[in-house]
Amino acid sequence: MRQSLLKRSLLKRPGMQRSRIGIGLAVGALGIFLAQGLRGRDADRSAPYPMPDPLYKIVSLVPTTVVKTATSCTFIDWSSRGRFVKVYRKVRLSSDVPWSGMKIQRIETSFDISQAVGLCDGEGRLGEMFVCGTYETGIATIEKWFFSYREREGRKPAEPDVFKTVVYQGTGIGSIAAIEPDPSGRFVFALGYESGTLWRIQRSLEDPLEVVADPTTLAALTTMKSMHRAVHSVEGVKYRLFETPRREWRPWGDDDDPIVVVLHDPDDDGVIDASEAIDRATYEARGYDRWDTWADPCITYH
Repeated sequence: MRQSLLKRSLLKRPGMQRSRIGIGLAVGALGIFLAQGLRGRDADRSAPYPMPDPLYKIVSLVPTTVVKTATSCTFIDWSSRGRFVKVYRKVRLSSDVPWSGMKIQRIETSFDISQAVGLCDGEGRLGEMFVCGTYETGIATIEKWFFSYREREGRKPAEPDVFKTVVYQGTGIGSIAAIEPDPSGRFVFALGYESGTLWRIQRSLEDPLEVVADPTTLAALTTMKSMHRAVHSVEGVKYRLFETPRREWRPWGDDDDPIVVVLHDPDDDGVIDASEAIDRATYEARGYDRWDTWADPCITYH
């Protein structure tokens, strides 16, 4: 009884109340961080699907896009609610020395972002980024961002200039769940979130929208949320679609994905020669889950 009265008496004191509140907030924040970290998700209802916490993604070393050479490393992250993309860069003088401190470039948008995909330039840097999302009016958009690393007065800039152009804007696709740009700049694939239809946006044509596949011929498209282009060591270019959103996605596909859609374009002309939905056992039997099966001219995974 005495201990109980003493405890209540102490908690009535302002200092003890502040301490208790402070400890409670700290424990609560830690709990939220650990919960988000373990799940890798952030309940962002403004996006077509929940997005992971950016901090978890950085800590877990599963960034959405990595452009890495011996002396530079870049990866990107975005916030749908905050309407911005962050580009993280690390550099070093040679492969024999440690990485220097990380520099962060923040780029604002005026729409809710659903995905950002980076492509490298000829020097192994982040050269282009394709960003898709939806305006408050319901109009979907895809932008191409070009990064210029030109010197200013004989000095390299602290961060590159960014120039934006519109690749697509309209309501024909609906909300966009995933995009995958052609590295040669000929087209962009876009997966409609509501319809599950896969579109090709031919960037040189007046009427750029063309249906590549839809759920009437490939029912599994309705559950896909991410897409990635890679070159198979024997079979050529393939586009793989996963049920896992790209921000949670691993290059070999998530172990929880029971079905993977594979689009075959062996001659890399942008025309899909064959498409199929395969189960996890078939995916692994073909060796599609192996690191050494795939090559990517821009993105490396370490």
